[in-house]
Amino acid sequence: MLYYTADEPDGSEDPFTAPASAATHINLLDPYRPSSLVLNCQDYFFSEYAAGTPVLMQDAYPIGINGTYSVVWNTSCTPDQGDGGCDNCVGDFEDIRNRMDDFATRREVLGWERSTTVWTLPQAFGGPGSRCVEFPSAPRASKVDCSPAAYRYWSRIPTGAEFLVEMIVAINAGARGSVSWNDPTTPDIKANASAFALALPELTPYLLSSPLSQPPVRFTHVVMPLRLDFGVWASADGKTLVMGSNLNNFTASVTLGEIFSAANHTVPAFGGPRMVLDGGGRIAGSEFIFGKVQSGAWIFG
Repeated sequence: MLYYTADEPDGSEDPFTAPASAATHINLLDPYRPSSLVLNCQDYFFSEYAAGTPVLMQDAYPIGINGTYSVVWNTSCTPDQGDGGCDNCVGDFEDIRNRMDDFATRREVLGWERSTTVWTLPQAFGGPGSRCVEFPSAPRASKVDCSPAAYRYWSRIPTGAEFLVEMIVAINAGARGSVSWNDPTTPDIKANASAFALALPELTPYLLSSPLSQPPVRFTHVVMPLRLDFGVWASADGKTLVMGSNLNNFTASVTLGEIFSAANHTVPAFGGPRMVLDGGGRIAGSEFIFGKVQSGAWIFG
């Protein structure tokens, strides 16, 4: 699917030119498959490291972190210092949306909208044994520490429902692809990833569309104050895809009218809704109802 030129080169302070040089060389060998890289930081020499990369990926991993203190390095985490496993994060799903929005803004300012697309890396790991800590200055024999519980950035692994929310939040914020870190992971996460994959034949005609598609599709990102995150893809053929997630650990609901109104669209009168992705959310009467971190996608019309 993708070549991978660098893993968080900004975090390890690799040479600026390394990812672009690798991408250029890969393109000479195989011009038919794109290369990619993932950045670790919110903005650490962003343009220097991301230059020349066709697929730029973000990996905000917010589940189980301490957003204010690094349990690995015993320092506070601020915009200026500290490594807590998710740069400038607070430990909620909005961290993913915010990182996607940051990347989209930088891509626009740099004039990369036609040359670079953004993908997401949903977190599929956590807890003891999820990642060891490297100490570059230590002797080789003790370079990697995998034992103490304190040496873990992420205290737990996401549930399958949380994994699905991670993907949907990123896609609603503009991600055009998803490659998770890491395998092996839990059966619960794999089941939810498979459910999303099985829904792709229904979803991709909308997710990969634009106002220039045939038929044209207009997208609106709707974020409700109660932390409900929706994407609305309204096609000129009269059909509309609505995909949403509840970012809360409690049940939340919103009327269909509120979502369609926020998208400057009317609720289609005929043909639906038809569920195409079952993440626990449901439509009851005139409401979208989601239990704790539940999701769903429906096609209207």
